[in-house]
Amino acid sequence: MFIIYLFVGFVVTTAELLSSSIPCEYLSVEELRCRQTSFIEANLPLNNQSNSSQIINFEWIESGAYIFSHNIFDLFSNLQNVSLRANTLTSLTILPFWSHLKSIRHLDLSQNRLITINSRDFQSFHNLVSLNISLNFITTVEPIWLLKPLHTIDLSHNGINSLGYTRLQNGTSEINPCLLEQVYLNHNRGLLSFTQLQTTIMDVCPFLDRFQLIDNHWHCACNDLINSLKRYRTLLLIDDYSQTLSGQCETPLSLRNIDIQKISEELVCDHLLLFDSSSYNTDDQSSSVYPRQIMCLFILGCIIGIIIGICLRYCAHRCFDIFTCMLLKFDRQKVVDEGRPDESIQMTDSLHRQNRSVYCPTTESDSLPSYSQVMNDIFYLDILTRSAPIENDEEC
Repeated sequence: MFIIYLFVGFVVTTAELLSSSIPCEYLSVEELRCRQTSFIEANLPLNNQSNSSQIINFEWIESGAYIFSHNIFDLFSNLQNVSLRANTLTSLTILPFWSHLKSIRHLDLSQNRLITINSRDFQSFHNLVSLNISLNFITTVEPIWLLKPLHTIDLSHNGINSLGYTRLQNGTSEINPCLLEQVYLNHNRGLLSFTQLQTTIMDVCPFLDRFQLIDNHWHCACNDLINSLKRYRTLLLIDDYSQTLSGQCETPLSLRNIDIQKISEELVCDHLLLFDSSSYNTDDQSSSVYPRQIMCLFILGCIIGIIIGICLRYCAHRCFDIFTCMLLKFDRQKVVDEGRPDESIQMTDSLHRQNRSVYCPTTESDSLPSYSQVMNDIFYLDILTRSAPIENDEEC
């Protein structure tokens, strides 16, 4: 039973694939569209294969994960309008069919994953007049409109930061007069500069009549406003510049989030001049105050060092005096302890009479008595208390 279910599912899936095996369709005699499929000869409608040379408009869209046969373009020799949108393209030169599109006039590369556009990608496109590369991830664009006869270019919804000059490839490319008429640079996530726009578009494209710069991030330098923004406002455009220019300043930080339409030369230049002069004066003051601070710190350190030295010297003398006093007290206590009060000199009267001691006090009043003198005084007083009164006729 399970095998039957598997077989039925396989048949149903195969039928669906077969029903969509030829998704390419001729919208008209001159237009062919292939959507979410491989662009190979087997997917072309068989009954109209003979009309391939009459196809002028070709669309291969939303088919980034499918195969593209480059030899099939030999059947479409008269292509003029090609759309390759939403195919997750990351580079153009690696496409196998890219060299077969040299004669086209209109090219749509929107909704892909392109990062950069350079002159090498369009070196052989001598008839290209319209290019749509919006909704990509482009950050750098070389002005290919100076090499090709482009009339319209759409760079909207990218992250463009730089519009640089084209480097000529081996001297074979020549800078031609710019024929641009319409430029769309709306809703870019990158940082745009009016100076770059002036040098790459405004000053070199005299036929410009539509130049849209809506909802962008701007570098609002004083030079940009004096020259480039004035130049943009003097262009003879179909639309009023108030409807084609919008966005906010991102740099410098002092002008961040200011509406580009409300900004003026006096506001920016005076503000930046004041900001620069204040920062300059602050730098001068800080540079002059810096040596003074070092000198003050040095003097303060010397004073603190002298005070600490005096305190240490005083503490050292005090410690020495205390230590000396403690030693003297210890020596005196030792002397007192050696003369015990319970001991007495046991001497008979005869012996005492035979060996009488004579007490002679010292005559040096300026010095302390010696140990022997003190003991002599104690011994003499003890004898006097123990013996009977004796007449002492001897003189000291």
